[in-house]
Amino acid sequence: MVAPTIKVSRISNSDKAGLTATPGTMAFNNDINLIEYINSAGFYVNSGAITAVIYVSSTGNDSNPGTYDAPMATYDAARLLAINRGASVSNPINISISGILSITGNVTISPFICVQGLNTWADQINATGNLVLDTSWGTKSDPFCFIGRIGLYFNDIDFVYSSHQQQSIIKIQDCFMGLSTVTIVGSGSGGVPVGDTETIVFENCSNDIPGYVDPSYTITNANVSFINTGINSGVTCTISSSTTQATLYIQNIQQSTGNITLNATAAGTLKTHIGASNTSGKTLTINGTSNTVYVDSTSYQFGSLSFSGSATLSNLIIESLSDGIINTSYSPSNYTPVAGTSYASNTLTANLRGIDNALSSDLQWKVITTSQTMVAGQGYITNSASLITLTIPSSISAGQVFGVAGLGAGGWSIAQASGQSVSLVNNTSTTTGTGGSLSSDAAFARSSGILVADSTTNLVLIHVNGSIDAV
Repeated sequence: MVAPTIKVSRISNSDKAGLTATPGTMAFNNDINLIEYINSAGFYVNSGAITAVIYVSSTGNDSNPGTYDAPMATYDAARLLAINRGASVSNPINISISGILSITGNVTISPFICVQGLNTWADQINATGNLVLDTSWGTKSDPFCFIGRIGLYFNDIDFVYSSHQQQSIIKIQDCFMGLSTVTIVGSGSGGVPVGDTETIVFENCSNDIPGYVDPSYTITNANVSFINTGINSGVTCTISSSTTQATLYIQNIQQSTGNITLNATAAGTLKTHIGASNTSGKTLTINGTSNTVYVDSTSYQFGSLSFSGSATLSNLIIESLSDGIINTSYSPSNYTPVAGTSYASNTLTANLRGIDNALSSDLQWKVITTSQTMVAGQGYITNSASLITLTIPSSISAGQVFGVAGLGAGGWSIAQASGQSVSLVNNTSTTTGTGGSLSSDAAFARSSGILVADSTTNLVLIHVNGSIDAV
């Protein structure tokens, strides 16, 4: 004997006067013998047809089930349906958008509900408000969202985390973004595990659209990465919580980066990595001693540096010229050849072996603004409108390495001590003693060079970038 089926009638104004459908609830449809979902527009959607992808089209209808052949019409109706379908860390649901969706007011993103277009140029969300977070973002464990291959046209992006959840991440990739500002405020609350700050990643996002410029980014207590993304209106990153450890990555920005301002005056920490990016002529501001800023040599083209809040040049580390490896434990010493070679450790040949993969990481680069005596194992980036003179130590040993690179318009000069000389690549040498010198050409203040000592009195210029004058 088959048990009787209990059916609850559909509820709508046309079915029963005075009763209304409540969005976000379910009802049984007698006609098709299936449970239906009531979306934000009050339409009934056949829940049995919904899969892990909900399709939305500018030509769709919110009474449709959200399939490829019968897409819904609005983003928010699809988002509410995805929530009702139990989107979770193990059951993420994708909203696939086709065409241009016009929205009045804010656009909300929810945990575990991803949003993708089919074509970055053709598929767009145009909203009069901001892109904001669902209030549930701080209540779900390990929340995430991916937004990709779509045009995002809003007033602003405004992500404010009211409470902390571990492993929170939002990634926006391959998107055109037509908006003016991006504001990201992490929870920064007490008890947040170190390094477990909310994370947002922008990758391959362009603003190269007529009538639009890159947005300005204001970040507080959050991890943010920019990878091949336009930031030429500038980035300001602040740590205001003593329990927050955050990281800012700026990588492979081929267009101008804009000015970068880093505020870490609280007891928390902010680590900033800038690599393979065009910073030419821009200002790097480091405010606060809780900053550690790593910049590879290809990205060190700033027009000016600004320090405040007790920050100094010691808060700025110039990474290896060749491999990007930060060598914080370097202790100057003679170069030791690879085991099995027949070269004595005090010969020029031995000291130059492995130079391509070892030498640059042996140099710890720093920015200077005044003349001084050089230290073996140190690279000097001269930043002054006046000439900076670097003097070779009076006592040197074979294998010691010295580096110089010009930044400021004043250029640099390397002065020799008594009895010293520098061998050049064209089989000539500088004048022996204090009368000899190397200097950046007047027209090439940003020239650079690396010198290796092959004895206690002579050095070899093994690398030149730009033009260098020898006396």
